[in-house]
Amino acid sequence: MIVRGPLMTLAIRLSNANGCNRAGHARRRAAAWAVALAALWLCGCSPAKRMVAERYHRQGLALFGQKKYSEAAIAFRKAIQKSPDWGEPYYRLALCDLEKGGDVTRALQALRRAMALMPDHEDAKVRLAGLLIMAYLQHGAIEDFPLREAHGIAGSLLKKRPGSFEGLMLAGQVALLEKKPKEALEQFEKARKIKPDSALAAASSGITQLALGQEQEAEQLLRQALRKDASLGPAWDALYNLQMRRKRPGDAESVCRERISRNPRDPVARLMLASHFFRMQKPDEMREALEPLTGGGGGYENGKMVAGDFYRSIARIADARALYEAGLKEVEKDAARRSEYRKRLASLLLLEGKRDEAEKAYSDVLEDAPRDPESRARRALLMLDKDAAAALKEFQQLAADVPSNPVIRFNLGLALLANRKLEDARTAFLEAARMQRNFLEPRLALAQIAMDREQWRELQQTAADVLTINPRHPQGRYFRAAAYTGLGNYEEARKILAELLKEFPNYREAHLQMAFLDLAERRYPQADTRLRELYEKTRDPRALTGRVEVQLAQNRQKEGLAMAQAELAKNPGDARLRLLVARTALRVADYALAVRELIRLAERDPNWDYLYLLLGQAHQFNGDLPRAILAFQRALQITPGSLEATLRLAYAYEVAGKYAEAIAAYRKALELNPNTPIAMNNLAYLLSEHGGDLDEALKLAQLALQRLPQQRYIADTVGWIFLKKNDLDSAMQIFQGLVKKYPDEPAFRYHYGAALLKKGDRTRARAELQTALQHKPPADIEKKVRELLARAG
Repeated sequence: MIVRGPLMTLAIRLSNANGCNRAGHARRRAAAWAVALAALWLCGCSPAKRMVAERYHRQGLALFGQKKYSEAAIAFRKAIQKSPDWGEPYYRLALCDLEKGGDVTRALQALRRAMALMPDHEDAKVRLAGLLIMAYLQHGAIEDFPLREAHGIAGSLLKKRPGSFEGLMLAGQVALLEKKPKEALEQFEKARKIKPDSALAAASSGITQLALGQEQEAEQLLRQALRKDASLGPAWDALYNLQMRRKRPGDAESVCRERISRNPRDPVARLMLASHFFRMQKPDEMREALEPLTGGGGGYENGKMVAGDFYRSIARIADARALYEAGLKEVEKDAARRSEYRKRLASLLLLEGKRDEAEKAYSDVLEDAPRDPESRARRALLMLDKDAAAALKEFQQLAADVPSNPVIRFNLGLALLANRKLEDARTAFLEAARMQRNFLEPRLALAQIAMDREQWRELQQTAADVLTINPRHPQGRYFRAAAYTGLGNYEEARKILAELLKEFPNYREAHLQMAFLDLAERRYPQADTRLRELYEKTRDPRALTGRVEVQLAQNRQKEGLAMAQAELAKNPGDARLRLLVARTALRVADYALAVRELIRLAERDPNWDYLYLLLGQAHQFNGDLPRAILAFQRALQITPGSLEATLRLAYAYEVAGKYAEAIAAYRKALELNPNTPIAMNNLAYLLSEHGGDLDEALKLAQLALQRLPQQRYIADTVGWIFLKKNDLDSAMQIFQGLVKKYPDEPAFRYHYGAALLKKGDRTRARAELQTALQHKPPADIEKKVRELLARAG
């Protein structure tokens, strides 16, 4: 049976929880029975029969038959290496993971590959659908993409063979999860006609009839199914829940005891009775029910571990720890079982918030199982706050060791973010999202990155991806509203946010976004009121940032800066508030203050490139170009591939008159990203002004103009290079258009005057140059204009 243990536990937990519902809530009951039936159906997948006579494959089959699943998996991987387009080894590889309770995500990917290569392989489809249903249930039915995919697989099975027992069972399961119990019952009854002796089909019909309120018929079918197969746990769960719904706890207890008598070595049967007594608040009876598991005489190999898991599930941490520690002593010489007990002890420390102790505990686990991915990943996550570099190194190795695991790839993205490697983190999140279509976390991380960068179109697309998987996902809707706000569609943004706040009145992100929407629409009093209330309740620095933005938007620069400084004075150790002060000072042109605060931040965090980018800007605006260059160079030392740092350094060199260094830096920027119009344009201008190749300069400028055809300064560069090449007609045409469209821009007047003078029209040249002076050009342009005026007489 595939992955029976975890699914049985899941079925017990969920069905018991839902058993508390009132009898009148038919729709809620349908969901509860659907969960139980999911576990039942997953337990009944039949084994595949196809075999291919290849050496590694035969070896794998033989090892699989001996239950040596790890060795069999190695053989199947070798078969795949020799013939990567052969579907059967992928299918068998997935079975190895499922049988040994291994990496379910890896099994799912192997089954997808097998199905792509063997589209008619029925058992591969059925097993893939089973994993999809399990994924749907384990996510609490939040993401419906796995269910929709399972629906499609059921349809394909029945289209090919309308009488497929597996297809009908799958279609019924999907219909029940879709809250269509009548349709589900119809499919299960068809399956029963095909296989009248199937306990699985009888139990499925019985569970569905319970969802429809047909209790008497349901009970008969469930008992009939259990007479044929007493191991069908969800059928026992359904009978138990039926008795509890009838308010017959004595009969419910009898169901539990009958299950134990018919399954004397099944620990789940014992747990069912213990759960009943816990529900009935009978602790002594509960302890007595668990005694065969904990006492060592009941013949249960991992009894203490199972009982400890039960105590943990009911939040009795001390009892769970005592059992884990006792079990650990018993298996001291068995490395594999010792590792499992240690993992559970470490997880208890996590539950108690003892992060340092948990980290050490996972290190102990890794002494027994140094390559265990789960323990390595958890230890690395615990390390993330205090040693982000070491955590990143571990996740990079994990990603190399388990390349197909999307959760590890997502965690790698988190570690990269913690190390401020934003582009690499974004790549990791994209890879995780591609690995698992319904994995929302990496998509939400990508949305946050796009929002932080104010890339509204990208945010809009990423939010759409999230909402395709789950149309009602709160964060997905929030990100869509933020994208609409950024794109200026305020009406749609407000509509979404109003709906969110109606459903989730305390949703902080939605309140923040509503305030930012008020700010965008210049509703300053409303924005400030909402942000002030939010900051008073939560002390969220984003709310304070919003309040500062409200002040700046109303040209109250001093008030905005004073507000940020006042909060920093109350909390001088808060780096977020200090950064807010520094950024606000930069915006209101208090460059000396910005420099001081940024230096203090950099002293605490010397490896954050963003601080040095801001510090470089502050120095540059303050007229201190040597220090600006040093700051941008430091940012590049931290992140050598940063395009932004390279461009800022190039421009600082240019302003400082270090033209050779500026040219080299712009060329480096184009190596990093050949499609960077600003680097093309600035490099073209420098080449034309400082003895470079004019043909190369013209090519670069024209390419930049193709990328940004509405950018007037790029058009000006093209015209200037035409002038340098003595193509006066082309230059005059560009400058005439620019002067006509932008009559107050002195640089365009200057260039047009230079072209007129070169053409010999001194009168019009003098007029354009004098007009340029009237518009108060920068000092460097003013000097050149006066030199030309002198030449024009």
